[in-house]
Amino acid sequence: MFGAGRIALWRDTGSVRQSGIDKIRYPELIMKLANQQGGTIKRRDVEQLLHLQTKQAYRELSKLVDAGELVSVGRGPGAHYEVSR
Repeated sequence: MFGAGRIALWRDTGSVRQSGIDKIRYPELIMKLANQQGGTIKRRDVEQLLHLQTKQAYRELSKLVDAGELVSVGRGPGAHYEVSR
């Protein structure tokens, strides 16, 4: 199996498996998934990817927006984030 801190990506399904990921790597993993999904990501994707609660996932995405890596698009259930070009 995979050791702590290692991830395996399956591009055909878009799923990411992880265990023991350091919080310092969260932005890297979020951006990697966003790029794999055509440059967009939703809060729920981050929740599932990193096993975070809603508020935690929102905070991680907000940090990337503040850093200029992502742009928030829309509000409510259809809201998502796009990679800044």
